Amino acid sequence: MRCLYSVSLLLLVWLSGCAHGSLFRRRLAVLPGVGKKSGGKKKADATSNHLKAKWTPGNPNYRIQKELKEFIKSPPPNCRVSVGSNLRAWIITIKGVEGTLYEKETYKLKVVFPDEYPLVPPSVYFLRPAPRHPHVYTNGDICLNLLGTDWKPTLTVSAIALAILSMLSSAKEKKIPLDNAAHAEAPPGGQQHNWMYHDDKC
Repeated sequence: MRCLYSVSLLLLVWLSGCAHGSLFRRRLAVLPGVGKKSGGKKKADATSNHLKAKWTPGNPNYRIQKELKEFIKSPPPNCRVSVGSNLRAWIITIKGVEGTLYEKETYKLKVVFPDEYPLVPPSVYFLRPAPRHPHVYTNGDICLNLLGTDWKPTLTVSAIALAILSMLSSAKEKKIPLDNAAHAEAPPGGQQHNWMYHDDKC
């Protein structure tokens, strides 16, 4: 049994550009250089090449490229993305929101898109060191319902990044999950099958 952070889709109103979403965005500190190509010239060139590639709508990479363009054009607050030679492997840098336990702390998420994407969710986990959080295992796995039973093909990586930022921002204390010992040695990024989702109370 695992304790997972459950995010209501209503918390993702930011994606629709509604007034509440705009207010939420204004309250967040934005990373310097958000939306810019990062990680050195080589990685910047790789990202640029991915954006220029010509994928047809029937190609599985078409959707991923479209999401990358949107992420760079309108990134989630406090987030930036870099992509190396593989379009299906992203690194998202996420910075803690001002006034929260993770203020000024920076972490990296790895996003890997499976062949079945978007019918199945991407693999998303923190690279080590992962933040100490009740819903983040020390191996980097994130207990998040959007990565499991509540995933929908209409969701995006931007929505996931926003949900993770919300999860960090709502934490009341820094501590590892109660069942961390049983999970810590597992390779990160596995599918969240049959995980139990609890309320989003930390």
